[in-house]
Amino acid sequence: MDETVRERALLAKTLRRFRRVAGLSYDELAARTGLSAATLKRAASGKTVPSEDTVKTIATACGQDPETLRWFWLHARIADRGRLAQLRKPALPQFINGRRELSAALEYFYEDAGAPPLRRLTELAGGTHLLPVSSAARIVSRQALPASRQQMAAFLTACGVPGHLLGLWGDAFDEVAQSREIDRREPGPFAHLVYEGDRREQATCSTC
Repeated sequence: MDETVRERALLAKTLRRFRRVAGLSYDELAARTGLSAATLKRAASGKTVPSEDTVKTIATACGQDPETLRWFWLHARIADRGRLAQLRKPALPQFINGRRELSAALEYFYEDAGAPPLRRLTELAGGTHLLPVSSAARIVSRQALPASRQQMAAFLTACGVPGHLLGLWGDAFDEVAQSREIDRREPGPFAHLVYEGDRREQATCSTC
């Protein structure tokens, strides 16, 4: 048993206990799950974090509620990646100030959900028509924000953010999107005066 990462080892021990309680050998468990004995042994080794589907399949085959392992798997996954510990927990949505803070909050929610594979994230969001894999990739890497309030809600839902908070985060998204639109507007009627002043100052400096 590899106990390098405590949470990973705890998941492995739980999987081993389920198998023992069920009275199954690895070969018997393999026959029930359709997984290879090697895969099952690796999942119970503590060296890696198996996929969530693998964990649920083992639990079901052992006569256990798969949701009982969700907590163990999630914490093992978070600890194994180590990314969440480097992120700051986001402020309340009404206090989000700008694109960077909103983007950081979305990454935090993704890591807090165990950083599911992007295709799985898309499934949890309701499908590619709501959250394409390419969009999910850009969001979690902070390269882009969701394209719309609806996509924002789909992403947050996939990350397990409670439904009663989706409206508040949607409002935060609208606020950031509106401020970005303002930044892209044409210069005001007095912009040329500022420009002329800057040019005169540059001319003066060039003769110094």
